[in-house]
Amino acid sequence: MNISEEKKKIENEVNSITNNILNHANDFKICRFHLSELPNSKNWNNHPNIDPAFKKHVVKLNGYKNDCLYWFICDTTKDAIKLDNALCDYRNKKAKPEYRAVPTSNKYVNKENTIYVGVRRGNTAKNPKLTNIMGRINQHLGYYQQPKTQGLQLLHWAKELDMHITLYVVHFEENLGSLLYVLEKEVANRLIPHCGRH
Repeated sequence: MNISEEKKKIENEVNSITNNILNHANDFKICRFHLSELPNSKNWNNHPNIDPAFKKHVVKLNGYKNDCLYWFICDTTKDAIKLDNALCDYRNKKAKPEYRAVPTSNKYVNKENTIYVGVRRGNTAKNPKLTNIMGRINQHLGYYQQPKTQGLQLLHWAKELDMHITLYVVHFEENLGSLLYVLEKEVANRLIPHCGRH
């Protein structure tokens, strides 16, 4: 069965969608925050989406109920390398009881300032006060009780670093099924994140 023409059409469409996303990245900017702004949380009683000082950064995500594609970047490549090195240092503490699962560093060359690219399926999270994307961003920021759920976990190892992080989230008007993962891979291939498998 020869589907080369159909394959080429699909590749062209994916390429066009990816170009559109990255050419309009500023439309998807959610927030830029300093790592020191991450709120303290004792016994998991505080989260970025409810913290009085921090929630302004992520309040928009409360309305995102469909599939989402997201990425985190640093202001500069130098900051991204510094953050990735700190993450590698944190991985060396894997045997310690307070260790939390974090993504692996990738082997890409020519990495710039993107830290991580991911997706989240639509619908609401297990917690009725959260959308799925807000729940996932909370995990990346380090506010989830289960240490084995992988995420950037920034609160637990990066809060003392003097740098800003910017979060971008593309909220699709409908759920995309397997196309969501195809777009994630294509965006990751373009942005070349420092960590995460794609």
